[in-house]
Amino acid sequence: MKFVRTRGGGTPPRRWRKLGVLLAAVTMALTVGNAPAQAANWQPPIHSGLLWASGVYNDGWSASNDINFGTWRGRPIDVAVAWPARTHWSDFVNSSGAYTAFQGQNFTGVFGVPPIPEDGSATMAGCAAGSYNSEWTTFGHTMQNLGLGSSIIRLGWEFNGNWYVWGGGDPATFASCWRQIVTTVRAVAPNLKFDWNVNRGSSAGMPNDSVLSAYPGDSYVDFVGVDNYDQWGDWNTQLNGAYGLQYWVNFALAHNKYFSVPEWGLYPGSPNGYGDDPQYIQNMHDFFVDNWSKIGYEAYFNEPASYIADSIWNPVQNPNSSAKYNSLY
Repeated sequence: MKFVRTRGGGTPPRRWRKLGVLLAAVTMALTVGNAPAQAANWQPPIHSGLLWASGVYNDGWSASNDINFGTWRGRPIDVAVAWPARTHWSDFVNSSGAYTAFQGQNFTGVFGVPPIPEDGSATMAGCAAGSYNSEWTTFGHTMQNLGLGSSIIRLGWEFNGNWYVWGGGDPATFASCWRQIVTTVRAVAPNLKFDWNVNRGSSAGMPNDSVLSAYPGDSYVDFVGVDNYDQWGDWNTQLNGAYGLQYWVNFALAHNKYFSVPEWGLYPGSPNGYGDDPQYIQNMHDFFVDNWSKIGYEAYFNEPASYIADSIWNPVQNPNSSAKYNSLY
């Protein structure tokens, strides 16, 4: 069910917005069978009033920026995405500003955590053999001690691409590494959730026909995630193309997992970008509405970098898309 909107995409009167949310909630109660069985276990707490958990990535480690993003859009955020540094083990298995910035907040932290550091001191094969499990025990204790033991961990995000040291390699090795880490971490931080997070579509290093071999098994995964930007293909390709959004929704549902979109946004800095693209904002919103019962969370990637120019808020680099997002949310 879609939210009630005025013609032309404007913001409807408050009473009609409330009615739309109420009717959608009734629909949710009547159609809960469409949700994955895993849904009964855990989903990020929803404060936004939407039917799914919604949030943002803002550049830097600042809870206040994320809260202010929620104020700007008229709905508090449910999740905030962040990354610790990743050069050395100590950057991400020990306490980091990326973690402490989100202590005590009512939104859920979603942390991109590498399976190995980038300094060359570890290999994916070593990870798969369990050689670094002591580091992951430290990580589990760190998250517990900081009060972040119910966070979401995007372990080795975008592993099907080759732009990270853990990515684009042997999928079976990645799956074995994942199982070692999750088993070790859960022994000390049992409530952490793990998002198996691909880059949408075929990516350099790990072709689509092999990426499923990197899936570690249902008992080691809580979310199936896809990062999706507007620069690769028209909307039909993004949605229905090979290993597009709908493919991964179906995959998540088949494995009784929530589907997530930890990163989505504009990429006008790419040669393939569509510039200030409000239709993409509309398309993604409609996709979330249509699939709300299967979606665990989503987060807009709001990075104000000149080479990407994703930002729709503070600063506003894409004013038409910013207005569209604000009107929809």
